[in-house]
Amino acid sequence: RRASRDVGGAKVVFHTLSPELLDYGTERVAIEGIDVVLSTAERTVLDLLDHPDLAGGVRHALELVKESIPRINKALLVKHAIRGASTPTCQRLGIILGRSKTSIRDLRALHRRVDRARSLISLVPGQARRGRVNKHWNVVENDL
Repeated sequence: RRASRDVGGAKVVFHTLSPELLDYGTERVAIEGIDVVLSTAERTVLDLLDHPDLAGGVRHALELVKESIPRINKALLVKHAIRGASTPTCQRLGIILGRSKTSIRDLRALHRRVDRARSLISLVPGQARRGRVNKHWNVVENDL
């Protein structure tokens, strides 16, 4: 583990991942002549949902994800989610993608990934569980 630090006006935050989670959703970019491995936009969205504390909390992470959805490859996002995201992250992603008018057909594989989840989760954990229960994704939509 490494401490966060400010580098050239940007805050760099390190978090640990298992090696198999680094096999996809990354790209090599040269920054000031040095090759650096960064996460793709799709992988960053999943990391925000998996680690919302890195964005300042769940509500802020959800807003960032919602704003990002129109600009990213949804099919690749779903593929990455199925491969390595937690079940609650896949459930939350299903709600967000559904709200962004992603077709049901495009969400089938993601739904198969969470279909056996029996726990009813909250879209915003730690907040009162008031709101519509989305039975398709097994999520309390308590963010509205």
